[in-house]
Amino acid sequence: MGQILGPVPRFTAVLILAAAMVIPGPGRAAEFGHKEPAPKDANNFIRMAPIQVPIIAAGSVVGQAGVLVQLQLADPGQFDFVDKRRDLLLDAFLSEFYGLADQLEGTTAAIDPAIVKDHLLRTADRVLGPGKIVDLVILRSYNTRNPS
Repeated sequence: MGQILGPVPRFTAVLILAAAMVIPGPGRAAEFGHKEPAPKDANNFIRMAPIQVPIIAAGSVVGQAGVLVQLQLADPGQFDFVDKRRDLLLDAFLSEFYGLADQLEGTTAAIDPAIVKDHLLRTADRVLGPGKIVDLVILRSYNTRNPS
């Protein structure tokens, strides 16, 4: 009888080990298509992806303009609401920024950061609803022109 009971615990241990390798644990959930929520910043800011658009003059690309912004939420409880609409907001920002860059055609002027901020805040209100974003911080901006 001792011989029959001896292999059973080893077999059970092998099954448990095999199951542990197949069933994802908490740290492996992302490997199986589970999307983790975006991290919340201590100051309730949401950093957007960089926005880059071409500057076009006379039918040719003559440069590029870009901006990196961070949004400050009016209510920290709205983080998930805004985060779920991040792609929609980014598309709207890109369209608005492209319109601003398009106004540079035929000029050597740079885009005024205050104008960018004003336009993007109004865009955020239009996409998310008024008052969701209390401030928009421009972390970085650039406007480059190709050599003539």
